Amino acid sequence: MRRVARSALAAAAATAALTATAAHAPPAHAQEVTPMDDGYEDAVLQTINQRRAHRGLRLLRTSSCVDPVAERRSRRMGVNDEMRHYDGLRRVLRRCGGSRVGEIIARGPGFSDPRAVVRAWMHSPSHRALIEQRGFRAAAVGAWRDAGGEVFVSVVFRSP
Repeated sequence: MRRVARSALAAAAATAALTATAAHAPPAHAQEVTPMDDGYEDAVLQTINQRRAHRGLRLLRTSSCVDPVAERRSRRMGVNDEMRHYDGLRRVLRRCGGSRVGEIIARGPGFSDPRAVVRAWMHSPSHRALIEQRGFRAAAVGAWRDAGGEVFVSVVFRSP
C-alpha cells in the first residue's frame, strides 16, 4: 500500500511539474516585435500631459524607475499576442517607492499615432480616471510593434 501511495505521489508531482513547466513555456505563437522609437513614447506622455493640463492637473514627469516595467509589459503583450494587465504592480512600489501605481494598456493597428491611443483611453471612463488621477506624479511608456503593424502600448503611473 505504501508503494502505491508513493507511486501516486510521484505521478502527481511529475504531473504538477509538467503543468508548471507548460504554464511558463513561451507560447507557440510567439511573434517578433520591434520597439517603437523614443519619440513615439515621448509623444504619448506629452499627449497625456496635454489632457492633464487641460483639467488643471500637474504634469507627469518621466520615471526612469518604472520605464523598464512599461517596456517589458508592452513587449510581452506583443510577443505573446495578448492584452493583459501587469499583475506585479506591487513590486513596482517596493522597487521605486510611492504610495500608488496604475497601468493602462492598448493594442491596435490604428495606434501608430500616439494621439490616437490617448484619444481611445480618454473615451474609456476607467482609463480616463487613471490619466486624470491627481495623485500620480510620474509615468513611463513602453510601446512595441509587431510585423503586421499592430502597436502594443503600456503606461505605468506612479505617485510619490
